[in-house]
Amino acid sequence: MAKTIGREQARVIVEMARDAARKVLEKEGLTVSTVGGSRFDATQVTFKLQAMVADTVEDNHDRDCGLLGLGENIVGKTFKIRRTVHTVTGISLRRPKYPISTTTQNGARYKFTVEQVAMYLGVKLGNRRVLR
Repeated sequence: MAKTIGREQARVIVEMARDAARKVLEKEGLTVSTVGGSRFDATQVTFKLQAMVADTVEDNHDRDCGLLGLGENIVGKTFKIRRTVHTVTGISLRRPKYPISTTTQNGARYKFTVEQVAMYLGVKLGNRRVLR
């Protein structure tokens, strides 16, 4: 039994909770994602999970990509910067300057502008319908 919680143990706890929630929610036709970052100290881990209707997740990504002028859904696509492979994991219109989130193969998370991701993916930008 652990007496304190370290960084790696906190990460494992969040992943295990997300996997357990995913198994339960899939039976109900829902998907789960972590919202925001997790926090921990020596005695506790705090994180937030969000459950969504499965079909709306894909629809929201399609809509958000269209609003940003990307034209196609880029979530799940990968691009390489130097020797690091980034996978697009989400889009947040609440962050107008850096709306696109990625994760690298070692788990690091980054945020990018629409222009940067369009350049790395070779996607032509159309008209934007959201304010910067």
